[in-house]
Amino acid sequence: MSVWTWITLRIWTTICSVVKRDCTPHSGTRCVPCVDGTYMNQPNGLNKCFPCSSCDQGRGLFAKQNCTSTSDTVCDVIAGHFCTDPIEDEDEDEECRSARRHSDCEPGHRVKERGTRRTDTTCEPCPAGSFSPEGVNCSLWTTCSENQVEVKGGNLTSDTVCGAASGGRHGLIPVPVVVLIMVEIGTLVVLWI
Repeated sequence: MSVWTWITLRIWTTICSVVKRDCTPHSGTRCVPCVDGTYMNQPNGLNKCFPCSSCDQGRGLFAKQNCTSTSDTVCDVIAGHFCTDPIEDEDEDEECRSARRHSDCEPGHRVKERGTRRTDTTCEPCPAGSFSPEGVNCSLWTTCSENQVEVKGGNLTSDTVCGAASGGRHGLIPVPVVVLIMVEIGTLVVLWI
């Protein structure tokens, strides 16, 4: 577009947004600017301005740029959402008609790539030997200590459960105590060890 054409278009859209009355042999075209809530972004023979677009928060959008008499509203995506219906314009600055909240990963999965304005969250299963109860990060299963036993094995959504080990010194009654108990009862038992 030549500079002269651009200047002519800017003057025309500034002065003459839409036609109020067409030209006649005795007078030129009469124009009026667009009123609030409407715009016209190019010269034409129309007698009505275009209605301004609205950015619906319920669709995950907000007004990045408000509507003026010469340009439409520019909508962008609210944080935590991604665009599902992009509008590409000649400036290569994408606008958006509709957006959706980023997906949450399911338990047993983790976030592989966080969602952006243009993409949804990508999830992947937890690797073997790990778990994720909320679907954000995976943690390695707990390894039970020498004094513990595994009560319940870990899985993709829960950790290993460890408990105190039974047996050993804590689970047996020493032999002299057994003999003393038997003597107190009145029975003598001879133990052969």
